[in-house]
Amino acid sequence: MNDRYLFRGKRKDNNEWVTGDLMQWSDGTIRICVESGIDEKTAVTVIPETVGQCTGLKDKNGKMIYEGDIVKGLFNFGLEIMSVCTFKDGAFGLTAKQCGAYHFSAFTSLWKVQYEVLGNIHDNPNLLKIEHDSLCETETYKAGDEE
Repeated sequence: MNDRYLFRGKRKDNNEWVTGDLMQWSDGTIRICVESGIDEKTAVTVIPETVGQCTGLKDKNGKMIYEGDIVKGLFNFGLEIMSVCTFKDGAFGLTAKQCGAYHFSAFTSLWKVQYEVLGNIHDNPNLLKIEHDSLCETETYKAGDEE
């Protein structure tokens, strides 16, 4: 399966993550077609809000990065940022809140950055705590406590 056309979502029946091909039924139901055996696939109903596409990129540990992942980026000069992987204006990238505004940077514009997936916005919303940033006199994403 080609990684850039891979999707993931949480099953509606048991809340477990599944990956595969994305499908929408005529009744509006969102399903992901998962491998269930040799040359056999099963369509599983997923919670629409949890669906995210694979970026085709891997983090420093070899883990695929999906929309909705909370990513820590470490620049080669030592700056560390916490961001959410998003799709905007035809590109995958990272969205971070700094100095009261949201900033999107496409992966193609972020070079010499080491990425690490820490979790995702559905299972680990506490990873992106918003704290006061005295430099900007506003709120900025900061790393929260991992569970």
